[in-house]
Amino acid sequence: MKELQRRTGIVLLYKGRHISVLEEYHGRVDAIFYTSLFAQSRVQKGSIITYYVVRDKYQKLLLQDVEIEHTPLSWGRCDIYFLHYLLEMCYYFVPQGVGCKETFQFFLELFSNFASFKTELDKKRVIAKLFSELGVYPHDSAIQHSVEQFLKTPIDNLVRADLQLANEALLDRWILWCMQTHPQRQWFKAIPNLLKSDES
Repeated sequence: MKELQRRTGIVLLYKGRHISVLEEYHGRVDAIFYTSLFAQSRVQKGSIITYYVVRDKYQKLLLQDVEIEHTPLSWGRCDIYFLHYLLEMCYYFVPQGVGCKETFQFFLELFSNFASFKTELDKKRVIAKLFSELGVYPHDSAIQHSVEQFLKTPIDNLVRADLQLANEALLDRWILWCMQTHPQRQWFKAIPNLLKSDES
């Protein structure tokens, strides 16, 4: 039986009939997506979609009556790699079945300001804010101080803000720690490329 209310999600991963979305109240939701070939071709990573969630006879989650509210064409043109970094981080670091209101709102606000983040430092600030919202950071006093500042700073102020926490070496150390300590790090595809430009 269908739920009474449609749900909204941001597509994190979509392959074949398997889809993972970020929801405000359910965190990461992994489901099966049956739809027309036309609709499948329009759904992309970063798309905002609405749908009903039902369970099949095997208790697997299915997305039904999917409608595409927004596709990430303009975001992809700005920086498709940066978009993929963020979506992959969300896929691996957001827990399933746990409310993620702040993280969901983070992405909605980010998409409204996506073109503002042009430099590598700007992008690392965005990533650090995402990790701050998720509570993912090492036991390092300098980074913990930065977390407090990131949580207080709206996304649209990240570029303009004179943040003492914006030391790029500190941000690199933070991102590297997140990559190295994750139990599924061997499956990361986009994230490892994030620091490559610093190594050259």
